[in-house]
Amino acid sequence: MSTAASCRRERMNVTDWVEKSRNTILKGEESFQDFNSPDKEITELYLELTYACNMRCRMCNVWAINRNDHMMPRKEMPVEELVDYIDESKILKGINGLVISGGEPFLKKDFQELCLYFLKNYKNMSVGILSNLYNHSIITSKLKGLGSYIDRVWIGTSLDGLGHLHNNTRGIDDAFEKFQESLKVIRKTLPYLSIVVNYTLTTDNYTGIYDTHRFCRDNALDLSIQFPVPWKGAEIFTFGNEQIDEIEHLMTGIIEDAVSDHESGKTDEKGLMSKLFYLTGLIDYQRNPRRVFKRCVAGRRFTTISPEGKIYFCPILKNMAVGDLREDPFDEIWMGKKANDLRKKIDKGFCDCWLNCTIYPNSSDALSCVKKKTTKKNILQRVFG
Repeated sequence: MSTAASCRRERMNVTDWVEKSRNTILKGEESFQDFNSPDKEITELYLELTYACNMRCRMCNVWAINRNDHMMPRKEMPVEELVDYIDESKILKGINGLVISGGEPFLKKDFQELCLYFLKNYKNMSVGILSNLYNHSIITSKLKGLGSYIDRVWIGTSLDGLGHLHNNTRGIDDAFEKFQESLKVIRKTLPYLSIVVNYTLTTDNYTGIYDTHRFCRDNALDLSIQFPVPWKGAEIFTFGNEQIDEIEHLMTGIIEDAVSDHESGKTDEKGLMSKLFYLTGLIDYQRNPRRVFKRCVAGRRFTTISPEGKIYFCPILKNMAVGDLREDPFDEIWMGKKANDLRKKIDKGFCDCWLNCTIYPNSSDALSCVKKKTTKKNILQRVFG
């Protein structure tokens, strides 16, 4: 069979790719090693800089926090205070990833100073900024202020449908128009800046996932998809079986395109299998919520600091803070009893989720385990026959 014929066969064999990804990752999970001590495991920090936001997203409660508590803006840590807490931590010296969010982080007065502190002092760090891309003049001005450090920065944003679907989800009439404007300006001003997109499904916008996927594909935007995290005070969306079936049907086209992109050399096999595992698992989890991976990277590989200095492990456990930087040093909190007790609960299956921040790292670890075992087996076969 010719190489071209082989590629055509592989492109059509999407089901086999899905099965391969699931079987390989679940097999690799069986070889997971125990985590290192939490002080040696953490590599990434999530910073929520502010509750200030210029959108009114239906599945989020953050934008309403300052409205409901007019004193909250005064409770937020200024960047100078936050940097002092981070500077005194020995454990955080080893992190190589930072994700800055809000609210809308670009609205923070001293946002630029914070970015430069990390980019200058953590030489190998990548910095992700989660923004709604609503105000391109503020965004591009502050990004350009990062100078040559911009090559270690990426942007994460949201696109919950095209046109009115995005506007309705974000609670702003011109949200999609502003997204397009910002994308155009950023691509012109900072053409090498990486931009990734997340689509949060609601019962009103799920019909737009494939069209949005095609839009992102045409505009070189990597798209991920998730169901909403149920926040207290935010709108709760309940999906019926027929809606989940329709989402699965629409997802089939996205999966087919992912396989096609891999076969044309645009993505590597590890990236493809992680994506297929995540997308197919997203539907499976919605039908039958449960813990799939025995271990969880939250509270070990990464943690989150809230605008007022509270430390929590992940979005699902946001109401279970393990400490407060204004009361205790980070290292004491991270290695303290409250944090360790919560890790033990997580290890015993106390919670479950299907989110990018936990599924993709575990999938990557599982695929690496399989690769190591395969490499070792091949070496032994070459040596001993």
